[in-house]
Amino acid sequence: MSIALGPRTFRPSVFGKVATATYIVTMVLVMFFNYLQRPSLWVDVGVWASLAVTLVSGLHYVVHVRRLINEPPASS
Repeated sequence: MSIALGPRTFRPSVFGKVATATYIVTMVLVMFFNYLQRPSLWVDVGVWASLAVTLVSGLHYVVHVRRLINEPPASS
């Protein structure tokens, strides 16, 4: 098995895009409720949702990269 497999690229997954959107919404909520100087259940929900979607996205990428590493390189 060769270590140099050549360039392998893949597009961002839907889970990665959802993660980014979740981070943005959560940070807007954090800033808004910080401005109001009030605690909020929505901030807690956003933080936990960010954690969940990060784990799902990370696992998806691990599976995807593993699949890419195991497939034979394309012949030219």
